Amino acid sequence: GRSLDEPYLVGREGGAEFEVVVPEGRLWLLGDDRANSVDSRDHLGAPGGGSVAVEAVEGRVVAVVWPPVRAVDRPAG
Repeated sequence: GRSLDEPYLVGREGGAEFEVVVPEGRLWLLGDDRANSVDSRDHLGAPGGGSVAVEAVEGRVVAVVWPPVRAVDRPAG
């Protein structure tokens, strides 16, 4: 429901500006290297408008390293 400030993006890299509303229960995925990432922006015209259903995502967080103030190891398992 709100825009995210991303000061870690050098020069606001990553191409044209866009605006998207992500439906509840879906995720909007953006790569770290916006200028070279194939992410949700590349699928705006696809069913779901580039968003991904939460239940379609597999994985778990094992470590947070950025930003440093949030760095923490997560126990495996």
